[in-house]
Amino acid sequence: VRRLHEQWAALRAQAQPHNRAPPSALEAQHVLEAKKKRVPAHSGGRPSGGGQRKERGEKRASSHSLTPSPLNVSIDTAKNLSARERNRAKRLAKEAAKSQDAERRMKHSSGGIRASIDGTCTAAAKALVTDQGVDAHRIVVETTPDTSALFEKGSGGWPFEGFALVLCNGIFDASWEIRHGSALALRHLFNKHARGAGRISGVSGAEQQRLNEAWLEDCCVRLLAVFALDRFADFVGDSVVTPVRETCAQTLGAVLQHAPDPLAKGVFRVLKEMASCRLWEVRHSGMIGIKYVVAVRADLVLHFAPIALPIAMKRLSDADDDVRAVAAASLLPIAGTICKELPGEVRPLTAILWSALACLDDLSASTSSIMKLLAGIYSACVGHEDVDLTSNMTQELTSSLPRLFAFFRHNVGSVRHAVLSTLSSLLRMGRLPSPHGTAALPSHPRCCPRWLFLFCTPIMQYLFQNLLLEVDPEIASQSLSVWHEVCSAVPAQSAAHAFARLHT
Repeated sequence: VRRLHEQWAALRAQAQPHNRAPPSALEAQHVLEAKKKRVPAHSGGRPSGGGQRKERGEKRASSHSLTPSPLNVSIDTAKNLSARERNRAKRLAKEAAKSQDAERRMKHSSGGIRASIDGTCTAAAKALVTDQGVDAHRIVVETTPDTSALFEKGSGGWPFEGFALVLCNGIFDASWEIRHGSALALRHLFNKHARGAGRISGVSGAEQQRLNEAWLEDCCVRLLAVFALDRFADFVGDSVVTPVRETCAQTLGAVLQHAPDPLAKGVFRVLKEMASCRLWEVRHSGMIGIKYVVAVRADLVLHFAPIALPIAMKRLSDADDDVRAVAAASLLPIAGTICKELPGEVRPLTAILWSALACLDDLSASTSSIMKLLAGIYSACVGHEDVDLTSNMTQELTSSLPRLFAFFRHNVGSVRHAVLSTLSSLLRMGRLPSPHGTAALPSHPRCCPRWLFLFCTPIMQYLFQNLLLEVDPEIASQSLSVWHEVCSAVPAQSAAHAFARLHT
């Protein structure tokens, strides 16, 4: 690379002779030798014509026998290069400059801690003599970096500290593959060794606990920064895929499993602010973080549920379909808690979910998540006396239930499964005695809900269609189970009338 730069400087000096530096002693010697070869010493002063022709022939022969290489060309022979060789030398010089710039950017982007660790490894590199080749005049030496400094065992501290610092800086790398791999490695590391992070020997237990909490807090801050800065997203199938943010959210959940309660609550407050951001990527990241935080900290769910529910209900009406999908997924782990601890919020939540179904189609990314949450809410509410969904259920389902029919034969199997789960939960709720006495028909008490009597025929038609066309054995078995539930719930005349309509 140094020779390429010298050659490039020589070519520029030839293009600007007035700015050229004074020749060195070696260059002057080359010039004198070239002059002696061009002008032979003889008495005639000027060479004869035959001598000139002979000299030109020798020069051509020497130029063909010693083709100058762009890597080994000297200053005084640069003028003899052809245009193609000069262009080749320029290309090599540009490639070398680009590689140097890339290495420089990589060193600066990795941060001071990573640079110091790399410097330690480089300084402690090991030289190994490998298997020699055929040439006896050469010795092949391989240099391998000594990475033992990353796993210090005799220092009295956490043995994975150096390795964890490299990974914590790797989640800010310019390449998404490196960010994803670093977050993945951190997730596995903190799943097993989070309680030992930052601890050192020779100090009191309270000091060790303080060091551990400081280390975990620093890691949480870095992961939240990735949530706010990362913009990488890909679209696979019918939904968006964010591998970096999803893995960082899983890592955050692994860290918060061993974090103190004040730290977990502080992280949750930051995620709440992210969920209300103007950028959809940040809102998406905030809801992903909330989903994993409420899932892993079951001991704080009573604190998180009243805060997470209003945020998720607002994001269920978001303009971005992917944000609506992750908002529905964030409430699924706490559906039972919502029905038990917040019974007054169940009816507004189901109203939002039913209204969201009216805006969905086969290409919507949030269809599966919203349908799963709807089925989870109704399943969790079965048996809870505090939740009164049976009152006015006929009035609600008269306008809402037909929205389920469009998803019986959805392309995604999880959507078809969620439709059947929702219908099964509604049937079980309809059999329960209603506090207002409006859940069952007088002619068939506590058995057939009024909404089922109205929609018995289309429901049996779609279930029969599932039994004929479904290729998934689990969904086909579930369709048969719901078929039996409907047949046992409706009066015999209604079931016979609906079954007769199937043949027509």
